[in-house]
Amino acid sequence: MLIRPLLQLTSTIVLFSISTFAAQAINPNFKNTTQLTPQGVVAQVDVRPTDYWFSAVQSLTERYGISMFYSDGTFRGTRQISQNELLSYVQQGFQVIQRINPSISQPAYAASMRGVLDACKSRYGNALTRGAFAVCFNDALSGQVSQSSSNTCNTAVGYWWWDARRFPVSIYDNGRILADDPASGGRISANWTCVDPSAGLVKIVWSTGITDLMKVVDQNRMRGDNGVNGVNAVRRDVGL
Repeated sequence: MLIRPLLQLTSTIVLFSISTFAAQAINPNFKNTTQLTPQGVVAQVDVRPTDYWFSAVQSLTERYGISMFYSDGTFRGTRQISQNELLSYVQQGFQVIQRINPSISQPAYAASMRGVLDACKSRYGNALTRGAFAVCFNDALSGQVSQSSSNTCNTAVGYWWWDARRFPVSIYDNGRILADDPASGGRISANWTCVDPSAGLVKIVWSTGITDLMKVVDQNRMRGDNGVNGVNAVRRDVGL
């Protein structure tokens, strides 16, 4: 049985149920055919600081690693968002939230997004533009991140001096890490996941092939090892 439709994308009323939404949006095999590409907001030709969606698009791109730009570098904020685009973005959003809160369930996330889309329709109308969706979607992700504040792993997000060599590391809440390690040839990257939210246990897989398993000690310290050596990290004030 179909549950109340999530969104009316066009005047012809494109309907899909919450069960279909959850299955597609969170299915890792779901294919996106819009050929989106990650790019910095400042480099785009049709996103300007005067656009009401500017801050949202910037946050989605730079904070959460979700690009809404097309392969030609345009955003097209006044264009109506398609069902395929919406499902792709929502799926990426789930992956972001799951990295910092592994205990979140698919049904809970899907139900939350249904409420977001309903509110977005009330605010901007049934035929949502890409700009309007970006604002609503960014607000939703920010709210999900705030609700996960009890997750100790979130303390890992920020800027650190790493290891005995004290090289700078920036950990972002989209699961990405950047670092400058002269011993490894300069700029390196990594992906991180929360292994145990209550214990603040974080797994970091570096592009160099090394894996650090780190535990959040407090707001300013992390401690762990890479299977060979112990690793300590202390908070720093600025990022890369």
